[in-house]
Amino acid sequence: MKKSCVFLVMLLILALPLLGRRNIMMTGYWAPTSEMIYLFSNDPELNPDGWIGENWEDLGFDVYAYFPAFNRVTRDFEVDYQATWEDFWATVAIINPIAIISYGAGSGPWEIEYNSRNLAVWVNDYEYPFQPTPCPPDSMEAANFVRHATLPVSEIELAVDEQTPLNAWVDWNGNPGGFLCEYMAYLGMWYQGIHSSFEDEYPCLAAGFIHVNAGVNLGYATTAAEVTLRTTIEYLNNYVDLTGTVYAGGVDPGGAVISLENEIAHYTAIADHDGNFSFPLLPAGTYEVIAFLDRYYYYEGEALVDAEHTELEITLEEFASNPPLTWCAEATELVTSAPGMNIVIAGVFDDNDLMPYVNCHLRELSFTAPADPEDCNIDLILYEGMPDDGNPMLILLETELTDFVAGEGYNYWINNLALMSEATWENGLTLALQITGSNGNVGWMDAGPAVSGKGNMIKVSGTWMEAYDMLGVDGNWDLRLGFYGTPITETDNDIITLNNRLYNYPNPFNPETRISFLAPESSSAQIAIYNVKGELVKEAEMKPDPSGRFSWLWEGINEQGNPVASGIYLARVKTQDLTRQCKMLLIK
Repeated sequence: MKKSCVFLVMLLILALPLLGRRNIMMTGYWAPTSEMIYLFSNDPELNPDGWIGENWEDLGFDVYAYFPAFNRVTRDFEVDYQATWEDFWATVAIINPIAIISYGAGSGPWEIEYNSRNLAVWVNDYEYPFQPTPCPPDSMEAANFVRHATLPVSEIELAVDEQTPLNAWVDWNGNPGGFLCEYMAYLGMWYQGIHSSFEDEYPCLAAGFIHVNAGVNLGYATTAAEVTLRTTIEYLNNYVDLTGTVYAGGVDPGGAVISLENEIAHYTAIADHDGNFSFPLLPAGTYEVIAFLDRYYYYEGEALVDAEHTELEITLEEFASNPPLTWCAEATELVTSAPGMNIVIAGVFDDNDLMPYVNCHLRELSFTAPADPEDCNIDLILYEGMPDDGNPMLILLETELTDFVAGEGYNYWINNLALMSEATWENGLTLALQITGSNGNVGWMDAGPAVSGKGNMIKVSGTWMEAYDMLGVDGNWDLRLGFYGTPITETDNDIITLNNRLYNYPNPFNPETRISFLAPESSSAQIAIYNVKGELVKEAEMKPDPSGRFSWLWEGINEQGNPVASGIYLARVKTQDLTRQCKMLLIK
């Protein structure tokens, strides 16, 4: 008799009210494994004594035992590969286990198998069909691919040895059997691999397989199963649900980014409009905490996360504003030209001008409007680079303005530029207005004298020049950069030098960021982008410019050309002589 389990509907009914706790799934094949865990079955036909798995031992987990194709009359297994496949996937879809412990009859007495294989040839079943369908079962991996147990196998070995008369041991490289027990174990390890990400709605953190000798005393085996379960729960308790609230001084905290990092991993979360955020199943430990909101509010600190410290409160501080960086003393002169002429006016700020603000946020761009919107069109453009240094200018921001009033100041608040990078201040910034007006108004100046090559640049027909050369006026355009943060003074020791450090700008970014570094001695470099799981996302070859600077624009897409999700990414660059890497944060 070969059949599938019919208790799945009852399992669903019993499991639904308990989804507030996380679930552990145990499976058993043949005596004594079925008998030592049957009390964890919530099928009353299989377990008339009553299910004991609800919040087992008040440890915060519901434990379910699952027996594939179990004969309720004879309490015997008459199973096949196909029924096991169908029952397993149907059951995990209901239970959504955080851990899976598979048991099967074998050499034992408590043999903890480290491996399970994606076999293309299995030990034949007793009746047709003799082999699994599909075979090998896991189409994600090659035939005979080996998956490893993620249970705390060494801890289980020690605990069972200490707390029972059984001899437990870990079989690190042996043969797990090649029959239905290993088949079930592989399915469990495969499921765990699929759902191993903490971003999964129902992550699975552990799975493994234990062979138990058929001659082992049932009482000893039952005790060892409970010890194994407790040890697994102790391991799971190293992962805690961290919740928290972020405050921003009365400002809506929605969208605040909270980042936790230690020497092992990096995690991020986004706060909702009430300031609430969560990190489900965060590994216990001490983390560096960084939080920010719209690049204008910031927090940096440290947090201990464990079973007793599961809540985190963060108060963001607003960056202090600085006097605007400008060449214009006061907007006193309105400059005009021929009506309808397209002119770009610009203020240029080189590395010496910007260096004190390298650790600051560039928050606002401002100017005095030369006319009303019905009389002129204005595009605001922010470049990295300068008109006269011979290198291409990179557009960091370009937007058409609509809401301005002639003769009044206009502030543009920046929402997508982070801290100024080293490349920004080394290459310089150019703030420009592209103006086409029916009345010929070009822009406001001060009474001069102009700061040559900086305060009064214009571009006409693609050519940059000083305003005096074309318009005959001397002075500095009313164009201003507003920085928030703490400027570096001449006495500070933390002035950054570029050298060959890898960096990206902007960071955080959406949807693209430019990755750069300086290595004059190298003729080529390979760049690779990885996600937080170490999976390759994108790779490319980089070529230097004449100065030895390497630069590559990542548009936030993978090798297939698809946009990637928000989160932390790692850029790693290799040349003949060096390897550099940097972290990047994509926010959508």
